[in-house]
Amino acid sequence: MRHSISTELSHASAAPTRRAPNLRLLLISAVAAGLIGCAGHFWHAFQLRRNAAALLRRVERSLELGEQTVAMTRLRQYLKLRPDDADQQVRLAQLVDRTAQTRRQKEEALQLYTLAIGFAPQNADLLRRRAELSYELQRFAEAIRQVDDLLRKDPDDAGAVRVKALALAAQARLAGETPGDRLAELFERALKHSPGDVELALELARIYRAQMPLAREGDRLHRGEKASLADRVMTRLIEASPRSPEAYLARYQYREAYGLAGADDDLRQALAFDSQGKHLSVLIAAGLKQLAKGAAEQATAFFNRAIAAGVNNERGYLGLGRAHEAAGDRRAAQAA
Repeated sequence: MRHSISTELSHASAAPTRRAPNLRLLLISAVAAGLIGCAGHFWHAFQLRRNAAALLRRVERSLELGEQTVAMTRLRQYLKLRPDDADQQVRLAQLVDRTAQTRRQKEEALQLYTLAIGFAPQNADLLRRRAELSYELQRFAEAIRQVDDLLRKDPDDAGAVRVKALALAAQARLAGETPGDRLAELFERALKHSPGDVELALELARIYRAQMPLAREGDRLHRGEKASLADRVMTRLIEASPRSPEAYLARYQYREAYGLAGADDDLRQALAFDSQGKHLSVLIAAGLKQLAKGAAEQATAFFNRAIAAGVNNERGYLGLGRAHEAAGDRRAAQAA
């Protein structure tokens, strides 16, 4: 009996003791953890802002020093921290665009403009430049669709009219079609805004010349009048830019292509107005002209000047190789 009582007492003493939780301590701990978490969050945000601001200052400094590649690298780093900064997204697109030389670089600029437009969908300058890049990258249907959106808002948007005219002409050329009067009228409209635009003028002159053999219903002018219109377009170009090497080069190319008098004079004028040798296309054209005349030595001089003036100037090296080959120097031709 005593044994059973003592056993029961020993079991009772071994039973676990239940204690009430300290609610006050738990509450204090939870509040402290929350405050620490909030403080950590704000500290992290503060650090990000400080790092982003420092990067942006470095971007500004790099641009002041003319280090555009460094500036773009730092701006990309900044935008990883602040992807919502619309102004800097636009800035990066414009920097990449301004320095783009290869197709891949232009495609990157196009993507960046599309991203920037997401922040500023009503910015006509961004929309227009995106369409211009689409045209330059030969995405003609895309360019036309983009400028049509602009023209619905502003039918007199000169840049949009220009891109649409050029893109439609390129599409017609790829399809083997001869542009009609409506496209010619679109070019005339674009040239009213920019009478010194070399690309517009040369393309319109080609359109009028391409229409010459045709006697289609709906064409207003016969062959002679269309030839006269084409000549007049190029004359107006020179009148609008009387000291422009590019304008004289364009009329040289036009006259040379259609066997018209005065082509050599235009090339001489282009060279005279490019006395510093900064316009690669003028130097290349002069080199090719000398090469066609069999003057390999003079051609070599022009191509060397073009190479000296340009960066990654493939046309200059190709021309130089042809000049060396024409002179009978195959080793130099292969080296070029």
